Amino acid sequence: MMKAVYQKQDDFSDAKTMDKTRAQINSMLGDIAQEIGIPKPAFMQKLALKEGGGTYTTQALKFYVKHHRQRGIHVTPTAAVNGVLCETSSSWTLEEWRAFIDPILHPTG
Repeated sequence: MMKAVYQKQDDFSDAKTMDKTRAQINSMLGDIAQEIGIPKPAFMQKLALKEGGGTYTTQALKFYVKHHRQRGIHVTPTAAVNGVLCETSSSWTLEEWRAFIDPILHPTG
């Protein structure tokens, strides 16, 4: 899902969504879910407002926000590998990310 959303990230820019409602943006996400084989109705149900507020995804989001804030992460992009914060940059190219992460994923010696 994330790859599919990433490929269409321009569709979710401020300029393209500023006049859209929350329901319209959720529907756009539902269309992407449908394209990758997730039934849109099932996906949309997870984004529907629950009685008392929030959605089914709200609690998960709150957990991850709290988890990362307790570790001093308050903005993105911040990267952690095996729980250790790393010096990275949002301006890195794919090659720079690979130079950083490949030695961690495939250590030698």
